[in-house]
Amino acid sequence: MLGLPVITVAKAQQLANTGRLDGRLAAVAGYWNQFALPCPFMPHQALMTGFCLGSEFADTAEAVTGYNGGNFPNAPISAPETSRGDLLWSTSGDSPAAVVLIVHAGDSRAWQCLPADRATCQTRMVIDSVAWFNGSATELALPGGDLAPKLSLADVSGMVAKSEQLITAYPMFATQINDVDPRFLGQASGIVWYMRLAKTPSATDGLNEGIVRLVSDESSTVVDELPLAVSSDYKPARLILDADPGTGDSQNAYTQYSITFGANTLSDGQLGLGTAPLALAAGAYELYASLSDSNGQSVAGPKCDQPITLTISANVSYLATFTVSKCDWATEESQF
Repeated sequence: MLGLPVITVAKAQQLANTGRLDGRLAAVAGYWNQFALPCPFMPHQALMTGFCLGSEFADTAEAVTGYNGGNFPNAPISAPETSRGDLLWSTSGDSPAAVVLIVHAGDSRAWQCLPADRATCQTRMVIDSVAWFNGSATELALPGGDLAPKLSLADVSGMVAKSEQLITAYPMFATQINDVDPRFLGQASGIVWYMRLAKTPSATDGLNEGIVRLVSDESSTVVDELPLAVSSDYKPARLILDADPGTGDSQNAYTQYSITFGANTLSDGQLGLGTAPLALAAGAYELYASLSDSNGQSVAGPKCDQPITLTISANVSYLATFTVSKCDWATEESQF
């Protein structure tokens, strides 16, 4: 499948557990079922923890046993950039689907997990693409949404060299790249395309080395490129951001954040218990907090900024507290 020999779920899990799948792509065949779980809300969840996925992946249909409290350690994670991840959700409540998934492990987002959980997060497999579903090969597809990039999927596919194979291509705002590959934070602005590719041909062990590439939608140029494998020198800080809406009129508003490095906005979005952890290189940054309506549009009210310095591998939290007339950032102890 896509030039890769297809392996079993058990073999893929073994490769992931031993680090041999770190930054490398494998084709894995198995049976998938999806469950809608009644999950409690857990603040500041990192994607790579696999919290409340509700998915089961096994080598045989008979081994897909059904809901067992949501504990499915072999199920790879369907991520924002997963091509045709919607097909996996179509199995909810039905018989298991026969699938072939392109996966990798050792993802850079493991650094968004708590330090105590990071080693486990690094062994979690991420789905790059649903390559085959119930008897039919699939085509690369973009997720739905309101984003209107200038480039098309055909345009970015044309940027792939003969020695590469495009596995997934995902357009997004550069300020949301923390959700996909935090190593690229601050590398671009506006809409970017995140591309994940396999070097071809595959290695003698049947795995492909992965490449990740960031392309500017506006200029059609490559902004940066990295191996999918995370360098041993990559030791970012883990940053948790939260907000206390305070009292008075600010209780009726939403809170927003942004974090800048010099003139560049690295990340922005809604601020609160649902804000995902950020993985940022050591350095000096500026935090901003403000009030908005439910659509993220600014409203009248206090704003605040705070310079912060992050060190290598730090695990820190900042809370923005609002009152009717004032906003302040402060460090806080966090268990998340």
